[in-house]
Amino acid sequence: MGRASFSERVLLNRERFTEFEETFSLYVLANPAEAAGRTVSDLASSFHISPNAIMRFSRKLGYEGFSDMRLSLGHEVEDARRRAGGEAGGVPDTVELVRRTLELCRKPDVERRAARLMAQARQIVIFAVGETAYPVHAFARRIAEFDSKSQFVTYENQVRREMERTGRGTLLLLVSLSGETAQVVSLARYAAEHGVDIVSLTDLHPCELAQYARLALYCCSPQRSVDGINLTDLTPLVAALTSLEDAYLRELGIEG
Repeated sequence: MGRASFSERVLLNRERFTEFEETFSLYVLANPAEAAGRTVSDLASSFHISPNAIMRFSRKLGYEGFSDMRLSLGHEVEDARRRAGGEAGGVPDTVELVRRTLELCRKPDVERRAARLMAQARQIVIFAVGETAYPVHAFARRIAEFDSKSQFVTYENQVRREMERTGRGTLLLLVSLSGETAQVVSLARYAAEHGVDIVSLTDLHPCELAQYARLALYCCSPQRSVDGINLTDLTPLVAALTSLEDAYLRELGIEG
């Protein structure tokens, strides 16, 4: 899984976790330095499970084994210490961000499931705000040419009305790179309360929006600004949307 961090690997695989794996991942996320310094036998004893359970968890995250995970955690801890000491890391360029999106975030099985939900829905309501809305609107226009039921909605209240009109026949596709945009999270909360399925698309980091989603999709478009000017690279978002579009058209039996 390339150079994905532990937290990124957890996000991308969490829906497949057992109860132990969820508990263990939360421990490591909260105590990376401690976890990196302990042996597999020591950890297994603390969690009252077999060392093999931790080995399986490591491989599920894409590591070669526990030793690989432990070494990677150690590097992450050291990198965090350097950043805390004022050493700045380089800003990934567009090619690197797109590569990470396609290699780390793109999960064909999750995309197929999202495409199936889209195909089964009576209507697809797509919502994003700010600069993110431009590529999302273009995505909505393209798929609407084939299904006649997808629409990009500009206003939050209009999204609510559409959900009230169609109810559980609606699939809500919410896009927010931060995953914390107030209007988007508010709609996600409302949809979840009314049993409306949500597919979310965010940057690859823990966020509130993904917690409401039936399926969470990710891209590598970290927020970046200089002197208050938004310089977030949207190219990886476009790559993720294109990949979802391809999966949806295949689900509809359309090969381009």
